[in-house]
Amino acid sequence: MKEINFIGIGAQKSGTSWIYHRLLELDEFSLPYIKELHYFDRDPKYPSPIKISKSQLKNRIFEFTFINNALQEILSALYRRNWHKFLWMCNWHLSTYNDAWYLSLFNNLSGIRGEITPAYSILEEEDVKKMYALAPNAKIIFIIRNPIERAWSQFRFHLKNKNQENNEISEKEIIRFMNHENQTLRSDYLKTLELYSNIFPKNNICIAFYDAIIEQPEELLAQIVNQLGGDISKIQSECNIYSKTNTSKERQMPDSVKKHLIKKYRPLIEKLSKIFSGYPKVWEDKLNNTIGSSHLNYPIITLDKIDLINKI
Repeated sequence: MKEINFIGIGAQKSGTSWIYHRLLELDEFSLPYIKELHYFDRDPKYPSPIKISKSQLKNRIFEFTFINNALQEILSALYRRNWHKFLWMCNWHLSTYNDAWYLSLFNNLSGIRGEITPAYSILEEEDVKKMYALAPNAKIIFIIRNPIERAWSQFRFHLKNKNQENNEISEKEIIRFMNHENQTLRSDYLKTLELYSNIFPKNNICIAFYDAIIEQPEELLAQIVNQLGGDISKIQSECNIYSKTNTSKERQMPDSVKKHLIKKYRPLIEKLSKIFSGYPKVWEDKLNNTIGSSHLNYPIITLDKIDLINKI
């Protein structure tokens, strides 16, 4: 059984797709053909759109969505004569879903192996413990973003998924979306970090910042690759650093929504600024209309370098 080297846990709409595709471009990294496995949040108590909530094949074999997805992905791999992907997709769709099956998804992956599922940022303690039991030496990668921008990006992505990007949406409806527990949980970065740090070694928990994807993408990727034991010298030749992935249509944030989000997330931003400085300090300065200290904007840090508890 091959060891899982890393797990990306979010946050949602914070650049996880960019990380996934950049790591895929590096020959020494291997990730599953499905970006988000959703194994640890497959319980119906979570708000994620779960495709693998039913463990037994007999309980999902007559569902149209399952049959359609399974046939499409398996036959696509077969048509392209990609036998590695064909076997992986057969295992993904047709097996009994349990811990042994989850680990088997990485068996035929070479080099540095891992997965990225943003919904893991809202896992409860028992499921983080289960993750640790299956991947005790995995590095945890957690990308955080200005929670105001993350929430607005999530809303635009929601419209994209609903084919409503060109629709007029009332400000009241937008605020109701922003106040949903699902959205609030996905920006509760400190709760996520505290929970994971109680289970995984702090030096194995890496916090990165979405802003670095925009401002210093090569340095960010180099530090992530280095943390995972990879060769950073291949980044320039193998990676499409400036490629954009999983983007949504631009949309102006209404003033009332902006005011609501500032009121909601100002306390969190101030705490993050106190703990991390760097990019969160820039977020705070932006709220206060002051100038940030760009020279402090490091792209990544491990949790053992931070006094998380005493600064909250």
